[in-house]
Amino acid sequence: MSNKQQTAVEWLIHEIESKGDAWENASIKKIQISIDASEYAELKAQAKEMEKEQTIDFAFNALKIADDTMNGYVDVDKLYEQKYGGNK
Repeated sequence: MSNKQQTAVEWLIHEIESKGDAWENASIKKIQISIDASEYAELKAQAKEMEKEQTIDFAFNALKIADDTMNGYVDVDKLYEQKYGGNK
């Protein structure tokens, strides 16, 4: 089992896709999703708060690692991949 966390963007996509009715309009090559406007506004607010918390947490962890290694260097790409799974 993986201990990777879900990013705010991944969470928002999942929530919109699971709560809304989605269909493909092949003639115009579009995916259309219908979701209640107030529910969408709430999901956006939640995702923004999650993003803020994740950014603060990520920065804190990077600074802690830099401090712990005593060289002031952190491979943030590697840290992000460990925490969120990279380029998924």
